[in-house]
Amino acid sequence: MKTINSVLADGLAALNAVLAILIVVAGAMGGFAGFEIRGFGELMGAVIGGAIGLLIAIFICGALALAVDIRSNLAAIRAALANNSYRQE
Repeated sequence: MKTINSVLADGLAALNAVLAILIVVAGAMGGFAGFEIRGFGELMGAVIGGAIGLLIAIFICGALALAVDIRSNLAAIRAALANNSYRQE
């Protein structure tokens, strides 16, 4: 049986990918609209906005993914210690 922490960590890992896609798409849409208003090409705005959104997604979702990975590694270490699967010499 999974603990509530495991369920929440798995849910955060799944939502992390969705959040990254939404950030990139929002950046592209913002760039598209912003460059359209200023008279530049909409495609160029979408590309630049998408690139900026990608950088933001890398920082935000990368930090979340790192936290989830650290949590899973700590859980594995805890399980190994609980099973006495380590040896002291």
